[in-house]
Amino acid sequence: MIASPCFLPAGFFQFVTVICQCSIPLLGRQLIRLIENKPENFMQQGIGYAFLIFSVTSINGIANQRQLFLSMQSGMMVRTAVVSAVYSTSLKLNPRGKLGITSGQVTNLVAVDSQKVSMNIL
Repeated sequence: MIASPCFLPAGFFQFVTVICQCSIPLLGRQLIRLIENKPENFMQQGIGYAFLIFSVTSINGIANQRQLFLSMQSGMMVRTAVVSAVYSTSLKLNPRGKLGITSGQVTNLVAVDSQKVSMNIL
């Protein structure tokens, strides 16, 4: 819920990336078939396929970077929520509850465990 403003658009950009990565070889295959057939208007059709391959590759690069950025941002949001939850819980503990917990254990919970949770988002 907390990462949905970033996570859902990241999924859309991942979908665009997958579509682009699937279409590049198909366009290349069509260009190779065009070269093998050697039609009279080869330059017009060949330029069209070359432009399409260039455009799809460019869209792929932009969508891939945007997806990575949004995934990292949602991971940071989740990490911030975990750190906040651990700290608020540790501050609410009474002295009897803090008896078996050292400050090093709380630091490990915050540093290591929250990093593992945020990296699993990617």
